[in-house]
Amino acid sequence: MRLMLLGMTLACLGLAVSAGAQGFDLNMFGEPVAPLQPTPSWYGSTGMVRTPSAEIGAPLKLSGGIHRVDLDDNQQDLYCANVAVLADLEVGGAVINDIIPPGAAAYVSETILNAKYRLPLESAFGLGNLPQVAIGIWDASDRINRTYYIVASKTLSLAKDRPAMGLKLHAGLGSGEIGEGPLHGLFGGVEFAPFTGALVQAEYDAENVNLAFRYSPFSWLSADVASIDGDFGWGVSVQSTF
Repeated sequence: MRLMLLGMTLACLGLAVSAGAQGFDLNMFGEPVAPLQPTPSWYGSTGMVRTPSAEIGAPLKLSGGIHRVDLDDNQQDLYCANVAVLADLEVGGAVINDIIPPGAAAYVSETILNAKYRLPLESAFGLGNLPQVAIGIWDASDRINRTYYIVASKTLSLAKDRPAMGLKLHAGLGSGEIGEGPLHGLFGGVEFAPFTGALVQAEYDAENVNLAFRYSPFSWLSADVASIDGDFGWGVSVQSTF
């Protein structure tokens, strides 16, 4: 199952790249053709699978998700929710439940808190189309590994005759208090919109490579499948419309 998921995701990535290659615009500061909607990450703030992006959702709009990851020796259930309390400030959290097989150990649950602030660079410097840059904290409650980070995100232009397509790049640097783990070090990823309603995400979380495919039958809902360090995961992500 994991190999099948990995193959399908890589195939989607290949289709997205080949479809947009001829019309790809290398002007990173040009006007993006079709900005991609920010998505809630599986483990906390707005982003991809594990990694946060510099993006913030619409003010006072809730986002979140419910996911499960099949690890080698147990299952992990993930519940997360976030809200942009201001245009450039997001707060939220996640509950991470490790379901260990009977006879091994007790059920383990951790609740983490997150916050992210997007720096107002465009208004400060009077320049347009700069990459978005944000600073944030993952697991402020220090239940797993309190981590501080800075991350930048940029939407690029693809073929102008394919408005449904889009591309985003994200890159960041984090520092965890225990000196290891996801987000401790360089992290980043890329997002493709190969066709309307579909989103392919590939990231390096400073520790592992993760891949995800999300399909949105409605603007507020997506069905998600992923390979997280080779482990299969699935679930749904939602974003409020009110």
